[in-house]
Amino acid sequence: MSISIAVALLSGRSRVITAHPDSTVDDLRLQAQLSLKVGLERLVTETGVILQGKSTLRASHVQSGATLTAHVRQSQLVSSALAFALLRSDGTVVSWGNAVDGGDSSAVQDELKDVNQIQSTLHAFAAIRSDGSVVAWGKMDDGGLVPSAVGAELVNEIQGTENCFAAIRGDGGVVTWGNGDFAPDGPTAEELLQDVQQQVPTSTIGSDGSVVTWGRPLSSEG
Repeated sequence: MSISIAVALLSGRSRVITAHPDSTVDDLRLQAQLSLKVGLERLVTETGVILQGKSTLRASHVQSGATLTAHVRQSQLVSSALAFALLRSDGTVVSWGNAVDGGDSSAVQDELKDVNQIQSTLHAFAAIRSDGSVVAWGKMDDGGLVPSAVGAELVNEIQGTENCFAAIRGDGGVVTWGNGDFAPDGPTAEELLQDVQQQVPTSTIGSDGSVVTWGRPLSSEG
């Protein structure tokens, strides 16, 4: 049996979408995206709960007659040293400029769909898709290659420095990749970088208010 759900934009424009209770939230979001003809980043319940994309409507307690608020995906333009990447409102990404610095994204173009966020280092770009997966391109040593260990993680946020990326996982831990001189290393760093709520380049803020920083130490010479 199908259920009917109203999906509304903050502008007030809405559409009623018919879906099966065992469909995922992402399935519903994509249906609403096509109907409303605008890129949608997430769906939020009337009580302010952000629905998880991979969860089913049944598991998310979304019932027929419910009204969900849709957050429109915003366009985003970022740059590396000699290239640009543009996240369009439909979730696709286009890049141009020096190929070595990420201007050529043709090798991963098929993966650059349903993207919510992009970030850059000096020579690479990284994108988070709605399903929490990460796509990167550009100079491999500076973040252009996502390690398999990172690729298996669900990521909520990415920040970039000159030469590496840091991402907050869904469980609050942090993963990094790129130039090792600019990333945390060792078991002590792994223990400290847990339950992270927010990050800025080369530092994180934990849920208890503690701050952890890392990166290349300043030289005492000259």
